[in-house]
Amino acid sequence: MSAGHFHNLPAVKDLTLNGSLRHTNVASFGGDTTYKLGLAWQIAPSFKVRLNQSTSFLSPALFELYLADQTSFLSQSRIDPCVLWGDALNAGTINQRIADNCAADGPAPDYPGGNITATIHSQGGYGRLKAETSRSKTAGFVWKQLAEFPDRSAVQPVPSRSDPERQHRHGRGRLHQYR
Repeated sequence: MSAGHFHNLPAVKDLTLNGSLRHTNVASFGGDTTYKLGLAWQIAPSFKVRLNQSTSFLSPALFELYLADQTSFLSQSRIDPCVLWGDALNAGTINQRIADNCAADGPAPDYPGGNITATIHSQGGYGRLKAETSRSKTAGFVWKQLAEFPDRSAVQPVPSRSDPERQHRHGRGRLHQYR
C-alpha cells in the first residue's frame, strides 16, 4: 500500500509513505501480526532520504519441532580444546586463556588425544522452542550526481616545482624554473 504521495512542495520534490500489514497463523505453532512502514523524501533532484521500520515473525520449522530422538558419537579431537593445544594456540584457534587452562590440567602441548568419544543426544524442540521475532529500523540517503564531470583525458599535467625535467638548481639551493 502506498499513500501520501506529494509532489513539488517547498523542500519536497517528492514524498512517499508506504506500509504493509500482515497476520501469519501457523496451525502447529501460533501466529503474529507484522508490519512495515516506509518513507521516501526526495528533497532535491539529487538527494533523497529513506526511513523504514518493520517487524518480522518466523515460527520453527516442523523438523525443528518434531525431530526424533537421535544419538551420535564425536571423537575427543573434535570437541576437546586441549588436544594438540600448543598447535592450536600457534594457529590462533584457541586463545591464551584456554591454553593456560589446558596447561594447568596437565596434558602436554603436543598431546594427541585418546580413542575417546562423546555421546551426543538431540531431539526436537516441541514445547521448548519459541518463534523468532525481530524489529528493524533503518535510515539512509541517496545522493546522485546530476551533471557529468568533463572528460579530463586530454588535459596535460602542469609540471610541479619538483619535476626534475623542468628545473635546474643553482648554488645554495636556489631553483631556476624553465618554462
